[in-house]
Amino acid sequence: MSKFSLEFKREVSEKYLEGELSLKSVGKMYNIDPSTVRKWAYVYRKHGLKTLTGKKRRYDDNFRLNVVRDVIDNSLSIREAAVKYGITLLLTPYPNGLKNTVRLIFR
Repeated sequence: MSKFSLEFKREVSEKYLEGELSLKSVGKMYNIDPSTVRKWAYVYRKHGLKTLTGKKRRYDDNFRLNVVRDVIDNSLSIREAAVKYGITLLLTPYPNGLKNTVRLIFR
């Protein structure tokens, strides 16, 4: 179960995306880290509320390979790839899933 409700994540995301307050201000307002505000807002803007559930999904090998290729070809960060592809597992501070996949490819 997620530490925060979907409604709370939506509210925080929308407050930041209104553009009137900084990440730091919104974080302080809701007593959460500004990096969490950023993650939620970027994912919410790109993929909507469904991706903020925090539920882990399984990704097939073809999907993972496409993500890794995109990371390499377009110099995406792990976080950028997570947001682009709606990969909730990678939205944690330690996105080891994609890092490990990249390491395996270059062995």
